[in-house]
Amino acid sequence: MWIYEDIPFIAVSYLGENWTYDVTLTVATRDMKDVASAFVNGESNVVTLCLIDAQTNAIRAIRTLGLPEDAMKTVRDAGRAQLDRYEDESEVLAVVNSVYERMSTADIIARGTVYEFRRK
Repeated sequence: MWIYEDIPFIAVSYLGENWTYDVTLTVATRDMKDVASAFVNGESNVVTLCLIDAQTNAIRAIRTLGLPEDAMKTVRDAGRAQLDRYEDESEVLAVVNSVYERMSTADIIARGTVYEFRRK
C-alpha cells in the first residue's frame, strides 16, 4: 500500500503468481459523504474491492479483504485527510489519473508498504 497525496493505492499480488492488480480508495465523493465518514471513523477492517471493466463499466469481480489492523489504520488516516483536502471526487480522480499516467502497478508496489494476507 502506498499513500500519495492522501490517496491510498493498494496493489495486490499473490505468492507464486505473476498476476497483480491495484486499486485506489476514493472517499471524497459528493454524494456519499455520510458513508465515507462512517468508513473512515469505523472499526471494521473489511474492504470490498470491485474489478470494473474500464471500457464497459461492467463489474467483473468483487473481493472482500480483511486488512491487517495497522494497514486499516493507515487507510482510515488517509481517508480522513482526503475528506479534508479535496472538495469532490473529480479532484481525487485527477491525482489518481496523473499517477497512473506515469506509474505501473510494479512501481506502486515498489514504493509501498507490504502487508501480508493469509487465508484462514
